[in-house]
Amino acid sequence: MTEAHKNLLFLVACSVGLFLVSLLTRSLIPVDETRYTSVAWEMWLREDYLVPYLNGATYSHKPPLLFWLFMLGWQVFGVNEWWPRVIPLLFSLGSLYLVHLLARHVWPERDVHLYAPVILLGFTIWSFFSTAVMFDMMLAFFVLLAIFGMVRALSGDGLNWWLLTGLAWGLGMLAKGPVIFVHTLPVLLLAKFWLDAERTVPTGKILKGALSALAISVVIILAWVIPAILSPSGGWENYGRSLLLGQNIERALKAPNDALAWWYYLPVLPFLLFPWFYWGGVWKSLFCKRDRPLLGERGVRFALIWSVSVIIIFSLISGKKVHYLLPILPAIALLFGAAMDRSKVEAGRFSMLVVALMYVLIAIGVGYAAMMYPVDKRPYWIADISIWAWLPFILLAMAGVWLSRGNLLSQTRLITLQSMLVLALLHATIFIPAMQGYGLKDISLKVRELQDRGVTVAHIGKYQDEYHFLGRLEKSLALLHESEAPVWLANHPDAYVISYRYIQCGPEVEPAEYMRLYRNGQCVTLRSSAQQKVYLQRLTDNQS
Repeated sequence: MTEAHKNLLFLVACSVGLFLVSLLTRSLIPVDETRYTSVAWEMWLREDYLVPYLNGATYSHKPPLLFWLFMLGWQVFGVNEWWPRVIPLLFSLGSLYLVHLLARHVWPERDVHLYAPVILLGFTIWSFFSTAVMFDMMLAFFVLLAIFGMVRALSGDGLNWWLLTGLAWGLGMLAKGPVIFVHTLPVLLLAKFWLDAERTVPTGKILKGALSALAISVVIILAWVIPAILSPSGGWENYGRSLLLGQNIERALKAPNDALAWWYYLPVLPFLLFPWFYWGGVWKSLFCKRDRPLLGERGVRFALIWSVSVIIIFSLISGKKVHYLLPILPAIALLFGAAMDRSKVEAGRFSMLVVALMYVLIAIGVGYAAMMYPVDKRPYWIADISIWAWLPFILLAMAGVWLSRGNLLSQTRLITLQSMLVLALLHATIFIPAMQGYGLKDISLKVRELQDRGVTVAHIGKYQDEYHFLGRLEKSLALLHESEAPVWLANHPDAYVISYRYIQCGPEVEPAEYMRLYRNGQCVTLRSSAQQKVYLQRLTDNQS
């Protein structure tokens, strides 16, 4: 069996294995995963494939491609929870294959294509998001597809590769909007700094190809945007303005909810690059002596320009989250893979000690949460973490050091396997008890039961469609501000209301149809109108 075939089996087995662990240990996590599946569910109910909805209102925060893929699977398999969770796995596997192809093209005479996909899967944050029902893994795939087509075209392989770039740009915009250009245009605009002189394509041909790709992408996105805005459920004021302006220009410039300092990503990088940042094998490979400087390779320059430019651009944008940088991890995997293939320096057991130490720190964190975290400050579900939950992490760290032998590729696979096992252990030790606080299936079904009886259900405070998909709700919830609740309750004596408060949670507080702790200490209650009136009156009396 060739090393390429070993890689294929290894990558698929690790990816599918972690997916199955995730599927068995947790349900959809609020608020993101429950929101996106609920938006698709509402589109499915309405049979409206142009305009997304959230609790009966148009939802302009995201384009519809992910929702379309959910509904495509539901057409085949019926409405279920597992299919939306398969989608990010498929895009992750597709991205691993594209990294393999990209490495073979940029370094045709070397074995970078063996290292880079293994390194990419080994990034803990990449593997975690391959199980998360979000848009980032899909965006990363289309970023890779666009850059692969772009690199082939810029290397003189023909203008037809620009068609692939245009297709990827268009689908990327349908996936997560124009942010795909932030991830891909630096590679194009700075091409002269990474292309070898003998392989440079005339500027006129590059301009013609890039404009053709841009035109294709615009046609693709407008094929959805125009019908969506013109549809009866869309409209410019109701949907178009927020879609084209609020979710792109205004969000990028203001982003008040995500606004962080420009240097935010610098201290985040060691976490983003875990565990490779802590493995001596990477640093030995990057800084070992070689006949040719590392920056003398066009592939290394390409990977650096791709990753560093995107980090700089996102640092200048006010909205910042760690997973926004997920699409640059393939570039860093290519960089690390090129360095390791060039050096062939075996890391040895000593180089594994820092990685092992990081896993020991994880074990200490899990053990502290289970045994020593102050009871009055910790989320209630932490009490259900086993006091022995730390032990598997220690054993895994020791095994990594002990087994760290063989060639560099084998050691790379070992690091990736260790990373996947750590995620599996976190699912088993943390996510299972955490789902007692984050799982919303039971209250969602109670809301569905009430709606089936014709009872109106209201939600006090911000509602992000947490219940719609899990409960398969077919009616919207009435949304209330807390100050509006007394008047609304007086006008709807037979209604029920959902509310969240940081209060003692139990029947001794006030009678409720349903009551439970939620997330990190909130109490979620489902009360009849009469019960809620009594509760509000008691609350007013206590405050006075």
